[in-house]
Amino acid sequence: MESRLDILRKAAQINQNEYEELDKTVSKLQNDYTELKNRCEGLQADVAIGEAYKTMHDQRCGQIRWLLEEIKVGVMRAEGMRDRAREERPSVAPFEDRQQPLADFLDAAINQYSQVIKHFGRVVGWPPAW
Repeated sequence: MESRLDILRKAAQINQNEYEELDKTVSKLQNDYTELKNRCEGLQADVAIGEAYKTMHDQRCGQIRWLLEEIKVGVMRAEGMRDRAREERPSVAPFEDRQQPLADFLDAAINQYSQVIKHFGRVVGWPPAW
């Protein structure tokens, strides 16, 4: 028959084994917690960087919208000049060797700037009114 001392030693060994298992589990959980905490901090930093880029993008789009408005105003002025030029029929010589009617010259410029407005308007979500 086992002595009381042997029984207590076996019980102590079992408790020691359980303690070691629990200690390993706690250590693993602490490591997992630290890893998850680091990942969360990294994701929070990524979100902050993303928000900063979004803010910069929104500011840039605002600047482009402002420029589009300015170009649109210039195009409207050029259209007025073109209409007056059609009545008066003056000519310009952009390449010295040939004369070009001013109205045609302004038409070409208006078309180019209208294309710029349409392209960049789509890029920044700015619907032109024309």
